[in-house]
Amino acid sequence: MNSARFYLLIALFAVSACATYKPIEEIKIKGEEKEESTISTAEQLERLEPNKKLRLTKVEDGKELLLKFRSYENDSIKGLLLNYNKHKYAEPLPLSIHRDSLQEIEVYEFKAAETILLIGGGILVTYSTIALVDFYRNGLI
Repeated sequence: MNSARFYLLIALFAVSACATYKPIEEIKIKGEEKEESTISTAEQLERLEPNKKLRLTKVEDGKELLLKFRSYENDSIKGLLLNYNKHKYAEPLPLSIHRDSLQEIEVYEFKAAETILLIGGGILVTYSTIALVDFYRNGLI
């Protein structure tokens, strides 16, 4: 039973380690002939898929909003407010907030490939450790 809890704990750490918030900011891209082009924050928000989670930090008080993104129109981010300054709402509230009133905009990302590698590595290390301990107890090492 203890080993099952151990594996569950490893899986929990591995999965939670692969989910992060990535800042949306102006990105510079180098072209083929060393020309740089820029993708603005507005362009990135226009390309963003609906239902993505955004973490927004307000300029005036630094409080965080957790928003389920719907659209970006007229320099305003529109979506459903899930959380305001760590206070979770029972029902999401419709919200439209102007981009200039935000200090930081971050999008939630889950990296499946990294998660699979971490879980696989965790299982490999766990089984190797168990085998080594078993060999040591039986006097094979």
